[in-house]
Amino acid sequence: MRRIRIIAAAVTVAALAMPASALASPPGVISVSGHQEVDLGGDCPDIGAVATFVMTDGDLEGCWYTDSFNVVAAAPSGIVVGSGTEHFVGDIGSLSGTLFFKFDFVGQFDPSGAELWGGCRHPIRGGTGDFDGATGVIVFTDLPDGSGLPPADYTGQIVLR
Repeated sequence: MRRIRIIAAAVTVAALAMPASALASPPGVISVSGHQEVDLGGDCPDIGAVATFVMTDGDLEGCWYTDSFNVVAAAPSGIVVGSGTEHFVGDIGSLSGTLFFKFDFVGQFDPSGAELWGGCRHPIRGGTGDFDGATGVIVFTDLPDGSGLPPADYTGQIVLR
């Protein structure tokens, strides 16, 4: 029994000494996090998307497009549930391509239509280029600032085959 405890303690110490990135992602999995802003500067080509965002200050570098958004439910309290599709075109480090998403959104809006809080979950439905066959999920937390479409922070994992 004492030997098991010593081995367990050694494994724990070794794990704590490893960099967080080594613990966070098994091979083929890329952990991502960062920030998203509405593309007010025209950095992303206009492709007729519902909304266009620039990925800044993080692992995703490029353009994020909302292709469709459908209201699933809306309550008198201002709670809105929606779903839709989006895609990202750009880079993650030395990898580049397109990622495709289906998303589910939940948020609350005041009577004027300003978002009070919100967020969405984006399961990955595939990709092109270096992201061909990708799966995983990215989660966004909106940061309402009263300016319309809010900036957001994201975190997630992309599984490459």
